[in-house]
Amino acid sequence: MWSYQSMAHGADSLMYFRYRGATKGAEQFCYGVIDADNVKRRKFYEVQSFFRDMKKYEEAMEAPVKNEVAIVYDYDSLASFRIRRQSILLDPAAEMQKFYKAFYDQNVGVDVIPEDREFSSYKVVILPQMIITKPEMEEKVEAFVKNGGTVIVTYRHAVKDADNNVPFGETLPVHYNALAGLTVEETESLQDYDAFPVVGSGVFEGVEGTGGIFRDMIQVQDAEVLFHYADAFYLEFAAVTRKQTGRGTLYYVGCGLEEKITKLLMEQVMRDCHFQMVPSEEGLEIVTRGNEKQKVTMYINHNAKEVTYGDMTLAPFACKILVA
Repeated sequence: MWSYQSMAHGADSLMYFRYRGATKGAEQFCYGVIDADNVKRRKFYEVQSFFRDMKKYEEAMEAPVKNEVAIVYDYDSLASFRIRRQSILLDPAAEMQKFYKAFYDQNVGVDVIPEDREFSSYKVVILPQMIITKPEMEEKVEAFVKNGGTVIVTYRHAVKDADNNVPFGETLPVHYNALAGLTVEETESLQDYDAFPVVGSGVFEGVEGTGGIFRDMIQVQDAEVLFHYADAFYLEFAAVTRKQTGRGTLYYVGCGLEEKITKLLMEQVMRDCHFQMVPSEEGLEIVTRGNEKQKVTMYINHNAKEVTYGDMTLAPFACKILVA
């Protein structure tokens, strides 16, 4: 299953460690496709079957993958969180995965790229916990939004400079106030994942959920409020906002939202960007690869149980490939 998933997400070849189990040295128990007794068994025939399968779809597997969503992973920001931990609950990788899962559940492909990579070709760019702000990134984000892109930033965005210091005389998010249409009045670290209620407005009218980990108390300037806090003393503050600039949009997520609300928010982003969402059962991944010469759709069952999709049935951890 993992071999098929590798091909689904952009691999055009695959190697296994290792082909034959070692008989000497420190790796005697690193078992191989063929073990030390040199007998071909299940592993060998599964690998053989996989390569024979992939050979039939060589044209599709060699075609580049072109995703329209990127999550930008900033190594300087990750280092900043390691140097000075700000909450026992704040795990930047886990927060990033909340956003990734919302797209994954709709079988919308996502690239994870470093901060110095060009991202102007994407439609949606997510900057989770990018605590370090840099002039070149600020310029790229502003240009991307003005040219029609959608950007999602989160709490702890643009808090420190490139030297890992808090800039004096700057209001959070540093250098993003105009683009986001807001200022952060205060911020607090929480000790629960569901520390407070959030309530939707506008397109999310009637939606209720919870948030935690961190909370930015957002004072809106000219942004639209999508969710606000619903607990005493915080009613005046926004929790999630969006602002349109030029042809694009910037979302500000001011707290650690529960997965249900994150999912609803990202699905709205996908609808606004006219993405083709393909919902499927939990654990069933659907990926299309190829070009005009050959295009295939791969159905990958990550479950330890049988699943169905339309008229198709997949065994546990099975993959089925159909020519699109």
